[in-house]
Amino acid sequence: MADPVYGSFDGEPFVLAKGPGWIKAWSVRDGSSSWARVDDAAVSMEGRVLSKAAFDAKFPSLPLLPEGCQCRTR
Repeated sequence: MADPVYGSFDGEPFVLAKGPGWIKAWSVRDGSSSWARVDDAAVSMEGRVLSKAAFDAKFPSLPLLPEGCQCRTR
């Protein structure tokens, strides 16, 4: 599995995880306190990719990713 891709989509954080034959995206939307699955295609095409350091600086206090994320973070 590839390392996760971090970024911003419409000003909200996203994490995009890719594996063999699948892509999953999660975001914390509208001030929510938890991650939710979002449209992988929209995030892939419209999202702004950030380095891990820039992502952490822009979104300093995010909840832990869900177990189903299957990606390494923080």
